[in-house]
Amino acid sequence: MIRIWLVAIGASLSGCLSATEYNPFVDLDAYDIVVVEDFEGPGKVGYEFAARVTRALSTAGLFSSVVRTEPDGPALRVMGKVTDYDRGNPAMRRRYGHNTGNASFAAVVRLEDYHSGDFVGVVKLKETYQVVDRRDRLHQDVDDLAERAAQDLATQLLELE
Repeated sequence: MIRIWLVAIGASLSGCLSATEYNPFVDLDAYDIVVVEDFEGPGKVGYEFAARVTRALSTAGLFSSVVRTEPDGPALRVMGKVTDYDRGNPAMRRRYGHNTGNASFAAVVRLEDYHSGDFVGVVKLKETYQVVDRRDRLHQDVDDLAERAAQDLATQLLELE
């Protein structure tokens, strides 16, 4: 019982939430190449998040090649949509506190076979600030949240492997 509470407290302090749905009959080891496509989203947000995902997957070393172009051979396609990109409101954070006006980032990531389009998985990512320290309230960066979401995606794929 104590362990459950510790996990719940840790998740609430980190501000990270993800949900993974995947096809249990697909083996990620069959893919050496990952193609990361631009995500849907406002302005350049989708393109920038795709670049972050590309870096995170390359750094994690899950696949021999992580590209943004046409693959040679069997490949896993990573695509999706940025569903929440909110810089927040520093004035509201300063005046009211209690996580009012915090920055937030969320994305839905779809994984599929590049050539057949067969479903491999869906990962829903959400990052927010759960700031306890009053000094840190004003200095929130939604781009940092996007980076954390990309790292979380790489971690989720590591766990599926």
